[in-house]
Amino acid sequence: MKRIILSLTFILALATLQAQVYIFENVGQPISEKDSLKIDRIVQHEIDFYKQIFKYDTISVKLRIFENKTLYWVYLKQNDIKVPHNDFTGKYSIKLKECIVFRDETKDDDVFLQSVAFLVNAHLVRNQWKKPPQWLVIGLGQYNKGIAIGKKAIKHEMSSYELNRIKSMIAMKEIPLKDFFTLSNDELIKKQITDEQSSYTVAHGIVYFLVEKDFEQFKQIVLKIKDKTSSYEAIDSTYNGGFAQFETDFMNYFSK
Repeated sequence: MKRIILSLTFILALATLQAQVYIFENVGQPISEKDSLKIDRIVQHEIDFYKQIFKYDTISVKLRIFENKTLYWVYLKQNDIKVPHNDFTGKYSIKLKECIVFRDETKDDDVFLQSVAFLVNAHLVRNQWKKPPQWLVIGLGQYNKGIAIGKKAIKHEMSSYELNRIKSMIAMKEIPLKDFFTLSNDELIKKQITDEQSSYTVAHGIVYFLVEKDFEQFKQIVLKIKDKTSSYEAIDSTYNGGFAQFETDFMNYFSK
């Protein structure tokens, strides 16, 4: 039996933003209250993050969660949404303005919640920006996906794999940052597949470093890029010491 469950806690938390409801679509058991509250916290946390950067008149988040694999694929096909056949995490549809998530019961709940965080991030960015540079989309997505949900706060983290991967790449001089900012989406995905997840890791590292070092500076860099300044020029003109200093600081930060 298919069930639609409305998250009242989400409506109440975001009432001042005139946010619309997000949708849980389930087959079998509905989303638990515990998971619902975690999703509420993730969505609110990301909205609070982006409210510091962009100006929103209203914020609408639609989250459609499938626990049935067949229905998940049927829904994607009906709406002409293309994803790799081995992708069972989810997809953000620009056309529908909807986060579509498959919850695989065989995997840890953290994987599901990280998928939610990644897709909600995509929606909030695309709500403000039609064609952001791919490195920034990926970096922000990985930053908001890499979370630890504590009792009192949500913290952003990089995994030990990511930290060691960046440290190794720095030691091997495999991170030409200036060139990285010009990679197309296809090139980033190719490097991700063929080079041990390097592109997503580096993008995450760049965003994590900039946000943790000086959020206001990061905000100005993002707004300059949004205003059609190249990523290199935005960093060079905003970062204290220019791009060369940014590159040095980045390398030092992850080499410790």
